[in-house]
Amino acid sequence: WSMFTCKSKFVVYLVTCTRCKAQYVEKTVNTMMERHNGHRREVEERSTPLGRHFSQCGLKNFSLQIIAGVKEGEEEALMIAEGIWIARLATMEGQGGLNSKDEKKKI
Repeated sequence: WSMFTCKSKFVVYLVTCTRCKAQYVEKTVNTMMERHNGHRREVEERSTPLGRHFSQCGLKNFSLQIIAGVKEGEEEALMIAEGIWIARLATMEGQGGLNSKDEKKKI
């Protein structure tokens, strides 16, 4: 897992606003390209906290990087990795990040 691409699946990724430095961590089982397109729609529609943030700060300030990956099909390991990175990078809203508690209830 030393090389990730836009076609990588079962990954945890970090979104950073290059304008205000707010961060967001999430996992996806889809390709990173598919998930990024979903985030672009969220910004256009202002449908999530992340979308509303970047509709204000500007999509040009959206920086995305894959920070971890697990073997395809290992959904529980992916959830654990996501939780570890959210805690490690302190990305919850109450900590100055963009992750909301409501999202974590879906897990």
